[in-house]
Amino acid sequence: MKYRRSIGLRHLIGSLLAALFLCGPAHSQEVNPMLFALAAVDVDVEFHVIWTGEVNEGDRLLLRDESSAIIAEQPLLSGTPMRVIAPSKPGHYSLQYFHKASRMIAFRRELEVR
Repeated sequence: MKYRRSIGLRHLIGSLLAALFLCGPAHSQEVNPMLFALAAVDVDVEFHVIWTGEVNEGDRLLLRDESSAIIAEQPLLSGTPMRVIAPSKPGHYSLQYFHKASRMIAFRRELEVR
């Protein structure tokens, strides 16, 4: 039984490694970033935004107001966290990860400024 278990475990590990190798950055076009930030901040306060995923040239962090107008925009650079200053007007805003290659918003996080 131990022999069969070890072969099964080796097969599982081999399959996982093959899947990771085949789905790595060189073969994958999928974008799955995530943004992490406070849900609410005070006006004019500096706060940090953390993201996961690979940053590509031209990817940007957008801050939009309730009317979807872009009120702030910063290029995403390698490494996190990024410092962001909250708007000086209270309200509901949206932090967005703009993925340039797909020209889409890859992730959105709501932000309340009080």
